[in-house]
Amino acid sequence: MKTPKPFNLASLAVVAALGAAAPAFANHPPVDSNLGTPVHEGSADRTVVVDPAMKWVNVTNGETIKFVIKDARGEQSFAWRFDTYTYGAVIELNKLAPAGMLDRAIKAYVAPNPQDISG
Repeated sequence: MKTPKPFNLASLAVVAALGAAAPAFANHPPVDSNLGTPVHEGSADRTVVVDPAMKWVNVTNGETIKFVIKDARGEQSFAWRFDTYTYGAVIELNKLAPAGMLDRAIKAYVAPNPQDISG
């Protein structure tokens, strides 16, 4: 019986890790990287519950937020890290959410991160 080589075990571990992360990004539509990136929900700085009456949300550039969408279909969620180059960007969440998750426009007003402002 052959002893497994460390390289083979390391390769298997990398493939398994990438496979485990894939569902977090699978349903996200392609977006401009200027808006940020989809992330794993466990890395969120805070959670925002999106109810049917919600029209906007305030976020800070560099912030990672888990959005929980509550509607007639139940409860669904996704997480997003806001990384914009535009000062005071306004982004529609339905363009960031996975396909079919958010069927209306909710604006995210992105405030500049105080740590990024020099002066």
